[in-house]
Amino acid sequence: MVSTAGTNEVNRLEHLVNDDLDPKWNDPATRGDLRLLAIRIDTKFDALESRFDKIDTRFDALEPRFDKIDTKFDKMHTDLERAMFRGGRILFGATATVNLGMLAIFATLIK
Repeated sequence: MVSTAGTNEVNRLEHLVNDDLDPKWNDPATRGDLRLLAIRIDTKFDALESRFDKIDTRFDALEPRFDKIDTKFDKMHTDLERAMFRGGRILFGATATVNLGMLAIFATLIK
């Protein structure tokens, strides 16, 4: 990861928040301490929210690709359905023709 001023600031804030949450701390917290902690935690959440926004933007960019793929699958499904029905009609017609031919042959043999 490339080190930038933003990442250095986040790392510094993370270090400060970790220092604020030190379980060995025995002194009572002042209002200023609590306010600084709240500001630091809020800044961390802002950084996380920014990351989620970037991820959402990436997913939004991928959505049109999935729509294109979905359209292609719909077209393939329609084409396959059409081919199956056409093949079924041809098979039915061929079977009916063969059956009528066999019936005609048997009818002439019986006479």
